[in-house]
Amino acid sequence: MTNPVRMRLVIIESPTKRCSRCAQIHPAEFFCKDKNRRDGRHPWCRSCAKEGQRRSLAKPAVRERQREYQRLWAQRPDNRTRRLAHQKTDAGKAAKRRAKLKAKYGLTETKYNKIFTDQSGICAVCKSTFKSSKHTHIDHCHKTGKVRGILCHNCNRALGAVGDSSDILLALISYLGRAQCSL
Repeated sequence: MTNPVRMRLVIIESPTKRCSRCAQIHPAEFFCKDKNRRDGRHPWCRSCAKEGQRRSLAKPAVRERQREYQRLWAQRPDNRTRRLAHQKTDAGKAAKRRAKLKAKYGLTETKYNKIFTDQSGICAVCKSTFKSSKHTHIDHCHKTGKVRGILCHNCNRALGAVGDSSDILLALISYLGRAQCSL
């Protein structure tokens, strides 16, 4: 005899579905999967679900509750260990790099690769060849945040040392011209 509580739902896939929020008919792929629903899809389309989540997170109490949950989750030893172990894998390192590119410079990996190939894999200043795309530094304007190009370590350090000041760079060029030393 089977236990009625343990019986699984039979999922009926349909090519289209009506969103219960916006009442529009969309292809089934426009709905998130939900194994607890009879048709295997969430009742709201992705755009309605995203809007609902945005509205919910606009409430300070909900946002604070979510932050607290994330803080407690990150402190649990098993989750912290799993996250740190993932960061050591190639997939974890790539994910961390993508997240840093997006958060710090507003770049997707595709845009970064386009800049890298537009520069032919060389430094925008000294024209030295990069060993790989990992040995690069993204140069950006500190006032506007706009990415200017990709530099090698030395050029990035030099630009940072003069504080992105073209006046100081011109003064350095003038100084080098005046102070030519002969061997």
